[in-house]
Amino acid sequence: FAARHHLGIGVAYVPFPVLSQIVNYYREKCAEVGWLPTPDDILYRGAVCVAKSEEAAQHDAARCVLRNLNVTMRGGINEAGLDPAGMNLAKMGELSMARFVGTPDTVVQQVKECKEQGGAGVIDFGFHVPGLPHDEVMSRMELFGRDVLPQIRNI
Repeated sequence: FAARHHLGIGVAYVPFPVLSQIVNYYREKCAEVGWLPTPDDILYRGAVCVAKSEEAAQHDAARCVLRNLNVTMRGGINEAGLDPAGMNLAKMGELSMARFVGTPDTVVQQVKECKEQGGAGVIDFGFHVPGLPHDEVMSRMELFGRDVLPQIRNI
């Protein structure tokens, strides 16, 4: 549907290798109808757990794991059997929403990986970590804005 109507795609929370598989499938379907999407047509959403230390970021990321999932998938993605790295996308037991985890320099590297592996031209960063007090969320957002954003602005 998206390919036939020249619509962009949004993918959320999957690991970068899975993102790459999904985007490649999307691009194949677009090519079949004579359309080549640009990176700006590909949006990726992932939670950000940025902190001054790797340990603090990992602690935050542990709060972003969803357990006992039974995800119903329809249409092309499920039919394509996208199951890289042994993941069963239709019946994941748990999924971490945190894809950008670490110090500012680590997060910058992960953003580069996301764009290189997945081809996403637009990244939607989610800063809410379940159970994290508002002032700590704001502190992480300020750290991201000060130390990450200037480095990724032109990637």
